[in-house]
Parts: sequence; structure tokens; C-alpha cells
Amino acid sequence: MPAKFFADPHDILLICMTNGFQVFCCGKYTAWPLLFINANLPPTEHYKWQNSIFAGLISSPHKPKDFDSYMVIVTEEMVKLIQGVSSYNVEDDEMFIL
Repeated sequence: MPAKFFADPHDILLICMTNGFQVFCCGKYTAWPLLFINANLPPTEHYKWQNSIFAGLISSPHKPKDFDSYMVIVTEEMVKLIQGVSSYNVEDDEMFIL
């Protein structure tokens, strides 16, 4: 049975973003923030800080060699979301599976 993405009005599209930066101007240490953006919001609201989800920070003296190993926990949480989690709809005052 094919997946039906966005068949439910509660479905959420999250965009994962990361980009390394040098922490100090005279050092080798880098930091790689993991940010999620809710793409269901209007385009003018996507990238506002208050609408971003900060999922973690990878810090290292060099670029992470095995980036996938850092993403294991994030991937496990995304799988839980795909399988469905119990959520509360304040507007309708009811529980639903997200």
C-alpha cells in the first residue's frame, strides 16, 4: 500500500538543516547545529527563530567524519513520528494521532 503523505490535515513536513561554522576565529573547532523548520507554516514564517526546532549541536575540532552516526537518534525520533504519536489539539479539545 503506497504512503499517503499529507492526506491528514495534521501531517507535518519538517526540513532538517545543518551547516558547520568555525567557533573561534583563531581555532580549528567547528560546530554543526541541527535545525528543523516546519514547512507547513507560511513561507514568511518558516525561518523565524521562534518557529525553528533546535535538535542538537555537533562540536568537533574538525568536520564530523561520520555524520550519519550523529543522526541516529534524530532518525529514531522521526520513525516514531511516522508511526504516530498521541497529540492534543487545543482548538478542538481532543486527542489525535500525529
